Amino acid sequence: MFDLVAMHTALDMARLANGAGCVPVGAAVVFDGRVIAMAHNNTESSSCVLPASVSHAEIIALSIACVNLSQKRLDGCELYVTLEPCPFCMAACSLMRVKKIVFGAYSLSMCIDYSSTGNYTLNNEIELIGGVMELECSRMMSNFFAAKRNNV
Repeated sequence: MFDLVAMHTALDMARLANGAGCVPVGAAVVFDGRVIAMAHNNTESSSCVLPASVSHAEIIALSIACVNLSQKRLDGCELYVTLEPCPFCMAACSLMRVKKIVFGAYSLSMCIDYSSTGNYTLNNEIELIGGVMELECSRMMSNFFAAKRNNV
């Protein structure tokens, strides 16, 4: 049940990104059953799509969570994100020891299915749960890109 509450928070963040003209991806970090950080994509305002530029929602939320917990690792934290994370964001989650990632829409552009095994391992094993509120998350992405195509 809490997955839905945290995913609603991530969706609210995605709406903010959409309103700013950015790809509508939102993220929330949960620790001990409460949201401790949230963020949205700012790839348009940062003029760089690289996650290292701190423009992906996941990276921003993870950074805020580290500050809020006063630590550099996120042991016991869960990441809720509206879109399946890219390889860079997945690696960051692994290095930061995130224990679980819950995402909404599957990323067709990445052509990587982390969820086929139910976990992801680089530095540590991360439980993956995909498709939570998938319809809402996918619809937001589809509407965003349809509007972009119509304005070209």
